Amino acid sequence: MDAIQMKANRLYGFAPSEVLNILQQLYLKSLISYPRSSPKVVTKEEEKCFPLILQQLRQLNEYKDHLPAPRTDISDDKRYVDDAGVDDHYALILTEEMPNLAELTANERKLYHLIAESMILAHYPDAVYEEMEVIASIEKRFLFVTKGRRLIEPGWKLLSQEEDEENNDAVTLPSVKEKQTGITSKSLLIEGKTHPPALFTLGSLIGVMENAASHVPKKEKERLKSDQLSLGTVATRATVIENLVDRDLITTIKNKVYVTPKGNILMRALGTSAFVCSPLATGQMEKTLDDIGEGKADIKDLMKSVKEDTAQLIERITKERETWDFSGELEDEVKNKQIGSCPLCQKDVIDKGKFYGCSGYTSNGCDFTLPKTYLTKTITVKQVQNILDKGQTTLLKGFKRPNSELKPVDGYLQYDKEKKKLRLMKHYNLK
Repeated sequence: MDAIQMKANRLYGFAPSEVLNILQQLYLKSLISYPRSSPKVVTKEEEKCFPLILQQLRQLNEYKDHLPAPRTDISDDKRYVDDAGVDDHYALILTEEMPNLAELTANERKLYHLIAESMILAHYPDAVYEEMEVIASIEKRFLFVTKGRRLIEPGWKLLSQEEDEENNDAVTLPSVKEKQTGITSKSLLIEGKTHPPALFTLGSLIGVMENAASHVPKKEKERLKSDQLSLGTVATRATVIENLVDRDLITTIKNKVYVTPKGNILMRALGTSAFVCSPLATGQMEKTLDDIGEGKADIKDLMKSVKEDTAQLIERITKERETWDFSGELEDEVKNKQIGSCPLCQKDVIDKGKFYGCSGYTSNGCDFTLPKTYLTKTITVKQVQNILDKGQTTLLKGFKRPNSELKPVDGYLQYDKEKKKLRLMKHYNLK
């Protein structure tokens, strides 16, 4: 489940909660197995259905050229089939139900394809690389070492452009022989700089929550298991992220995740040492719950510990709040939210979280609002400012109704004061 949320976000920009909703629709149509599952393998009994599923996929134009697959039986491959690796559920797979792809929405087809592709590729051989280390001697004075790889057998890569995660940063080297000579055509001295870690995306945030143990120092993990340190479950991670966005603690710009001024205030108030800010708190609680399930611990002791930790946190924050100074964050909060003047009452238009609206609503009842999404397109702050200042946005491309198969249209967004809503003025390219 986590894997398809991350992949769908990377390929299509889908939010994790959106992926969950689409998968739920496919599940209700009996086309996929239970989507809120964490195992990455199936049982031998479930694997017996794979030949029928692949045979049905072969009847669809989208997959007929890739089937039958080279391998017809993967029951002994523990990467995919392992009775010990499942719990109440197994990995997300297609069912034996024959799909009518024309009846699915465009987004449903995209996720159905990701699941179908994963099942097909499991029946293809591994891609084989030759690991290489080239040591070049320049004029017998300077040695340069280059490490990389060369693709020997493409295997599953014949059908997929997705890069295997273990080697996606490796350099592809040409075929060379030992003691081979050549001519140095030119040399360059390049000054490099280190870069900060890449910003999280909504998809990679799911991966971080799943593998929170990798962000905890080894000496602090004690006897905690990696799965005990995971934040949330496959069924709740998307909702956690959605709640953070709805409460204006984080925001996303072009799928990149940023902490808002409000989020920074919360973290400064809590302090990074607070037990609620560390995956260790989750891990210790999960371990205690496991012990309770095995009869090794008492639920009363857990509740007592939670109450004591919470009381200590509240006591500390109560003492420290007299020294708080969030003026910088509050200035950023105001600056970020004041967008322009209301066209109806001239009060400030602000970002209200799920929509843009007039700040005068509570004082004068002004009901001016603008949505953050219109015909599947996100309305940015800059576009709202253009509507308020210039009467309309610049030319925007790709407006379409949700789940519509009609061709997207381009146009300008304007605010209709009489009807108090946005309207789209279509753009016609007269060539």
